Amino acid sequence: GADVLVIRPCCRGFQRFQPYERDVDCKSSGISTVQADKNKFHVTLDVQQFVSEEVIVRVVGGNVAVEGKHEERQDEHGFILRQFVRKYLVPQQCNVNQLKSSLYSDEVLMINAPRKELNPQSKNERIIKVQIIGQPVLRKVKSS
Repeated sequence: GADVLVIRPCCRGFQRFQPYERDVDCKSSGISTVQADKNKFHVTLDVQQFVSEEVIVRVVGGNVAVEGKHEERQDEHGFILRQFVRKYLVPQQCNVNQLKSSLYSDEVLMINAPRKELNPQSKNERIIKVQIIGQPVLRKVKSS
């Protein structure tokens, strides 16, 4: 089916027309969703306009960047060049070194990064060694 594009002007205060909103099916519009919960960082991105060789995922500092680019080609109306770049800030509590991306057959790209393992010292907990001073006291144990 054809996509339905609904364009409505946004009204705020005395300004009558502002940038337009788009209400389009998420699958066909290239919209991404980001989820960061207690176990992972997860991004889902529609890349149906690009083949796998045209999509690159890279880590730059604390960000993950996704880029898609078609080479310029000609059709009956002229030349086409399609390109996008999306950058996502990966939360500090996620392990960027274990980031994985998967492209599914329905042309959805998924990017996952698990949360970092917490070490015991990050919980502000540590064991204090008991220091023995002087001679140990011998105690008699009553026998029954």
